[in-house]
Amino acid sequence: MRYLGKREANYYDVKEEDRIIHNNLYLDRALLKYKEYFDRLFNEVDPVICLDEEQRRAILIDEDYEIVVAGAGSGKTTTMVGKVKFLVECLHVEPESILLISYTNKAVEELHHHLCDCFKLSIEVGTFHHVALKILKEITNINYQIEADGINIISHFIYKYLPEHPTLCKLFNQIFADYFHYSAKYMRVLEGIKEYVYSGGNARIVVDQEIDMWYNFAEKYQCKLNFNVRFEEKFYFCSLQYHEMIFYIDYFQQQVSLWEKIRNYHHIYTKTKFHKQHHSYYFALYQGDQLEDTFLSYCKTQGISIQPPTILSTFLSYTSEFALCQSFISLIYNFLMLWKKEGKKKISRYNKTADECVFLDFMDKVASYYQQQLDKKYALDFEDVIQQCTVKMNRKNYKFPSYVLVDEYQDISEDRFRFLKRLCQLGNAKLIVVGDDWQSIYRFSGSHINLFTSFQKQFKYSRCISITKTYRNSQQLIDISGNFVMKNPKQLKKKLTSSKNISHPIYYSNYKNIKEKKKCLKNILKHIYDSNPKDRVLILSRFHFDFHFLKEDKMFEMNKDKLVYKPYPSLSITCLTIHASKGLGFDQVILLNNEEGEYGFPSLKEIDPYLNLLQNITQQDSLLEERRLFYVALTRTKKHVYLLVSRDHPSIFVKELKKEKSIIPL
Repeated sequence: MRYLGKREANYYDVKEEDRIIHNNLYLDRALLKYKEYFDRLFNEVDPVICLDEEQRRAILIDEDYEIVVAGAGSGKTTTMVGKVKFLVECLHVEPESILLISYTNKAVEELHHHLCDCFKLSIEVGTFHHVALKILKEITNINYQIEADGINIISHFIYKYLPEHPTLCKLFNQIFADYFHYSAKYMRVLEGIKEYVYSGGNARIVVDQEIDMWYNFAEKYQCKLNFNVRFEEKFYFCSLQYHEMIFYIDYFQQQVSLWEKIRNYHHIYTKTKFHKQHHSYYFALYQGDQLEDTFLSYCKTQGISIQPPTILSTFLSYTSEFALCQSFISLIYNFLMLWKKEGKKKISRYNKTADECVFLDFMDKVASYYQQQLDKKYALDFEDVIQQCTVKMNRKNYKFPSYVLVDEYQDISEDRFRFLKRLCQLGNAKLIVVGDDWQSIYRFSGSHINLFTSFQKQFKYSRCISITKTYRNSQQLIDISGNFVMKNPKQLKKKLTSSKNISHPIYYSNYKNIKEKKKCLKNILKHIYDSNPKDRVLILSRFHFDFHFLKEDKMFEMNKDKLVYKPYPSLSITCLTIHASKGLGFDQVILLNNEEGEYGFPSLKEIDPYLNLLQNITQQDSLLEERRLFYVALTRTKKHVYLLVSRDHPSIFVKELKKEKSIIPL
């Protein structure tokens, strides 16, 4: 009996349901036929590895298009390696006609080690960029120079090209001011007000108009503002630097009582007298006063001439804010790369705001300049490599593979999807993809989860098989994490199983402040060390800066991603962001900063308005991805997960798990 794939002569003579029955019967027989082969498949590498039935079926399936949906810790890499070895040894496929693609150099190195070093198979393994560049060089006979640091081109455009072009300079000024007004960073005005304005010793929320007043003034006159706080009095103080002159300003809330009026009058009189004696500048401002009018009026009485800045002086002032300018350059570069991933489609100005249209006009100029610089050097950037290869591939100029296998397919983006589809069409190749939609966490860099979940709609006559047995997590943990992630609509349903049992896999520990957070972490590390000092520990964070509090404690020493806890120096501790940890497994996992807020978990950080012109991500989409990210964090462990939770502002995810009694206190 033979597997009825699309290439069989009688494929179209067999009804779909009959073909499925026929192929399932073939798989049942093949499982018996190759049982001994599968039993000893990994003996020479690791005798402990034994393929389960689902993994064996995934290896035996021989459709034109196959998707393997594999849960966390279910042995995806083992299955892919087994598939390649089976193709070569049992189906006698030439190793040179098999192509294996993954996303990161680390994953490629692991696959290459198993196939080439351990099994001595001459299989091509590479990232999308590596494979596309190899094909492109062969079909064009051009040794392309790769521009690995295209952000330098953007920097040159900003710092060197713009000052010579006033019209573009003006566009830059407008976009820069609007963008950092939105992101609440410009000249620390918003941060300063929100952090330092107090009323009766308690922080108060400043109305938007008041924030805008300070921001607009600082932006218009290119002033630098620094705020200080008075805890006991109902006013705040700031210094304003205009060129070389520094003005000192007291800002008072509305006067409520006679006593406040007398106190404020005395305060202003004393300060005015002091600054006059020292030839410095001082004035007071009351809530409701116009800052600009008060400032200009005061300057007139002091004989100070104030002129609004020119386009060039504004530009130079903005670009002198190094950190902000670098952040803006990164925004432009990321937009350009995402635009390329989406296929360089013309972005319609329909239904766009005036600010968005200005930004898109500016990006047209940036893209043109960027491409001109690449052309001068006969260079391509990484995204161009995939785009150019997709366009230039044809049947005449390359020996295409007959089998293409793709790891981590849930991270597929539009440009890589088009590249894969074209590659398989031209080579008439069979496509096997492996991944897990529950672990799709790279939407911000262009991945589309729907390309994974709709695989069978995009590729007719495809076959889907699930690998549901996990070898990393306990049954209790996968039940908790699986129920958690399946609250996302449109995730593929999976019922994962495990032979491991741990009655309480997830603990939590509450903290109120940094001091308590450190204490919680130390207690957890002691608990782990007392249980098994040889356990490998992974400390996870949502953001890189979440680890900063460890550097302030003398009991900890950090060296890149390694952490030493001095009371237990032999304890193996690794610190990674959740994104960097995907694909890895550790004995114990500690997840930091489970708190509510913009930089909590889930992160409530606002979606970038300009990048979202390409991505069209809603806040709901972000929350769905944050849920998948939390699932990834939970499933890195072989034993337990420890959650450090804010007592006053706990994460909504933790609240959810508590409500369902899925976690217990340590």
